[in-house]
Amino acid sequence: MPDNDSTDNDSNWAYKPDENVAASIEPAENPSAEQKKPQEPITWTASEFIDTHKGAGWHVLFFAGLAALGGLAYFLTKDYISSAVIIIAGIIFALTINRKPRQLPYEINNQGIQIGERFYDYGMFKSFDLMQEGGIKSINLMPLKRLMPDISLYFPPEQETAIVDFLSAHLPHDEHIEKSIDRLAKKLRF
Repeated sequence: MPDNDSTDNDSNWAYKPDENVAASIEPAENPSAEQKKPQEPITWTASEFIDTHKGAGWHVLFFAGLAALGGLAYFLTKDYISSAVIIIAGIIFALTINRKPRQLPYEINNQGIQIGERFYDYGMFKSFDLMQEGGIKSINLMPLKRLMPDISLYFPPEQETAIVDFLSAHLPHDEHIEKSIDRLAKKLRF
């Protein structure tokens, strides 16, 4: 059976640091605090995405594939509605990918990134990477949310160093391995 006197002795215990040890410890400098000094915002105007030309041959192949997919759906289900839904969705998709890019104002500041009317806080992203698409460089921001798509920032080449340095103060620069769906989209010129 435990002795009640031993528990009373434990409650009187208190930590007392050695004064000599505490005096010899100097505060460590925090390098990340130095990087997060307020910086002047960087602004520029650029295209929201790269416009890839899709000629008549591309459209013929797309609609032939769409018709084949609609026919296959009808053959498997014997349902006109599912075939019609596939074809209508394909037409809407074709109209969407033929949209021309807008010129948007971009701004990066100490709070986050402004693209047109949308604001993105740095806390929404885990890292960024510098990507090369054809002859044009862009910055891809990798989101923390699984279903959120990567955000691409297109910029003038003369501002590359300033933009990358600014973002490096707020987000880690991480090499991005291109996903197979991204490679397929580039081959199909989406």
